Amino acid sequence: MITEYEKEIKELARGPKNEVFYNSSEQHAVVVFKSLFENARNYVHTICGDFCGELSSNPEFIGNVKNFLAGDTQREFHLLFDAYNPKFLNTELGKLLLSNTNQVKLRKFKGNGYLQFKDKRAHLTVSDNRAYRLETNVVDKMAFGNFNDEEKTKIFDDVFKLYFYSDFYSEPIIINDAA
Repeated sequence: MITEYEKEIKELARGPKNEVFYNSSEQHAVVVFKSLFENARNYVHTICGDFCGELSSNPEFIGNVKNFLAGDTQREFHLLFDAYNPKFLNTELGKLLLSNTNQVKLRKFKGNGYLQFKDKRAHLTVSDNRAYRLETNVVDKMAFGNFNDEEKTKIFDDVFKLYFYSDFYSEPIIINDAA
């Protein structure tokens, strides 16, 4: 059964409306990520915790990631972990990503580094120069985002790139570290 929240998110993701949405639970996060992947055509970049929770083990979410990557070999999914756990590589999602190494890049923050928003740990996802989701409370999965805001997405995308592509802030994940 599709909830009212799912309908609203799907409508925002498909339409041209530049409107902020809010996400207040892990279940909402699953809905938002589903729409992000269904509507992305080029890339999805994410700063996350350990990606070993409800979202990353959700079969529908894993299917969306798989379909996104299968849709075009030029598509990319980049993950920057702030609480990397080598066990991630043995999860269903981890195995899927490892089987798509031409499209997937995995890095982790060095030391105890993480993204901050208003002096708190935050997680971020950006997609296709137009969509973003900023998780401002990583414990309760409180977030806001927009599927059609090129201006803010550019800013957030630049932040992602600064951390992801800089050897000062992050480092590649060594695949042999899988536990």
